[in-house]
Amino acid sequence: MKKLFALIVCALCVGLMAGCVKKEEAKVYGVDGATIYVGNTAGQEGALSTVGKPFNVGLKAALWQYNNKGGFNGANVELINYSDGGVQANGIANTKKLVEEDEVLAMAGHFGTDVVVGTLDYLKDENVPMIYAASGSSALFNTNALGDDKYILPVQPIYNGEGQALLARAVATTEGGLGLGAKKVGVIYTNDETGNGLLSGVKAEAKKIGVGIIEARTEVTGDHSTAVNIMKNANCDVIILATGLASSFKEVLSYLVTGNVQGVKVVSSYSNSSATIITGDTTLYAGLMAAGIEVYTAGWLSISIPATDPNYLTSFYAPSAENAVGSFIWSGYKLFDDTLGLPTFYDYGVPGFTAEYWQVAEAIAGYCLTDSELVASAWAYTFDSYALAGYIAGATLVAGLEKVKEQGLELTRENLVKAMEVGTVDIPMAGEISYANGSRTGVTDLALSKFDYATAAYALYSDLLSLEEVEAGC
Repeated sequence: MKKLFALIVCALCVGLMAGCVKKEEAKVYGVDGATIYVGNTAGQEGALSTVGKPFNVGLKAALWQYNNKGGFNGANVELINYSDGGVQANGIANTKKLVEEDEVLAMAGHFGTDVVVGTLDYLKDENVPMIYAASGSSALFNTNALGDDKYILPVQPIYNGEGQALLARAVATTEGGLGLGAKKVGVIYTNDETGNGLLSGVKAEAKKIGVGIIEARTEVTGDHSTAVNIMKNANCDVIILATGLASSFKEVLSYLVTGNVQGVKVVSSYSNSSATIITGDTTLYAGLMAAGIEVYTAGWLSISIPATDPNYLTSFYAPSAENAVGSFIWSGYKLFDDTLGLPTFYDYGVPGFTAEYWQVAEAIAGYCLTDSELVASAWAYTFDSYALAGYIAGATLVAGLEKVKEQGLELTRENLVKAMEVGTVDIPMAGEISYANGSRTGVTDLALSKFDYATAAYALYSDLLSLEEVEAGC
């Protein structure tokens, strides 16, 4: 509608056409004096609030950190949030309010698949940058975005991109932990958006690197024996379990056990990386171990250092007393070790996490300590996965703003997108992403973790590697 209106106005003002267009392109949205506004609709109550609340805490922490360093040429960046309560209609209405009334510069951390998909065309039509979607929907995936499509800038893994990485990991050599060395790859995919999206990525990658795959569709829940038998009869040595639902992941694993599948490697989405999926079912746990089934899951955040890594012993987080926020975090671990029955366990520091993670943790804790309502939860938010995701959303926006500044551009919606397409954007704890040449594939730098039956936990098998690095070993 906006474009149609602009076209009519220009048609009526033939002699001033160039001036009209120039004025529209130069309009600066979301800037009010010394403040730059961005928006999202992440639910703070109701459905998805257990995700939305910590997500926005992390996002605001990234903006707070940026503002403390001077912001964008002295202007602070603030988030306007209208909670949608997990209801799609509310999210769509909130998005339109943020765009049309608040005139935000960008949507930051656009939230929830229903809302994201329901507003994609609207945001494209209005030329509003969408930076980081809390969704893996295939609707976000685009390898060659043109025109209005360029305004969609996803970050977290999209089903299609993750599917590509999963297949590359499956067939890459085991040397150096590049992959799983598959001779014959099978794919069991659930008949839903996630399963079909992952399969689409697997098939695209199979064509790209020239390997064959065996496909088997199954429903989200029910009898998975047919799909399992297809894998078994084809003698697949690696099975990609293409589902984003923990319940489906667990069900298919159970059918592999009862179907007497032996010695295969199973690899699946980061969405299924909780060890409790396996450890919470003693029958499944014992069955997988007895069958010699190796279970791997992807990961897109790299925050830990394995105990076997030579750097582990030098990774202790033990901030000085002058670092008040760091000391606060450390004190939380010292209190926590009492619940472990090891009252002095963290006296010399907290081992096993990267320096980059601790920088993020300090930003989140530091922000929380400025808000009386968040103080009680400050320590817990430093390792909350949703808060970390929110921080990444905020940090990606900040990276875009810095690129605008570095390139000497005026801060407009169009220039924000244009600037982010130059070079790459560093993603905290998650490698980097490129939006160059219309690439809108989300993060494809993924790690692999392997379930360890001895410790009943996942252990890092291979750290973050780019898709190109893994493909070199295929």
